[in-house]
Amino acid sequence: STQAPSDIVNISFEDCIVTDAPDQKFVDGQRVPFILSPPPSLSVTITTPDHTAAFVQTHRRRIDQAVNEYGAIVFRGFPLSSTTDFDVFVKGFDGWNDLSYDKSMSFAVRKRFGGNEPGGTSRICTTNEGKSGGLVFHHEQAQTPLWPSYVFFCCQLPAAPGDGGATG
Repeated sequence: STQAPSDIVNISFEDCIVTDAPDQKFVDGQRVPFILSPPPSLSVTITTPDHTAAFVQTHRRRIDQAVNEYGAIVFRGFPLSSTTDFDVFVKGFDGWNDLSYDKSMSFAVRKRFGGNEPGGTSRICTTNEGKSGGLVFHHEQAQTPLWPSYVFFCCQLPAAPGDGGATG
């Protein structure tokens, strides 16, 4: 059944903390990476991007604490399958403003997904198109006097098993 975003408040933050993922390990006594995923056993499920944004808004204080403690959060298993879905998710982090690439003096070439039309509001863009159209490992905005406090990543095309793909 489809739940209203207001029903998401009934989902416990603790129930979504993953502690048994194969890619987690202990570093300085803490399990990293810190992963949040909606367990399928919950009677109220997160089935839409709006539910995901409602989860973020409901548990924002705890999410901010986890980011400060662990440095990053992996959101896994949430229903985000397109850049439009990811944009809805990112907008759930109300109060985190976009960094203006124009004002940052960055030379990176980025394409914005949707939102290029007048009045467009998409917050999602490519990381760096580069001269050859590919992403090279880099520190976001390292060459400029302005850099982001938070960076969101989404994967549109996961690496095939055995290819060795991973988030840096």
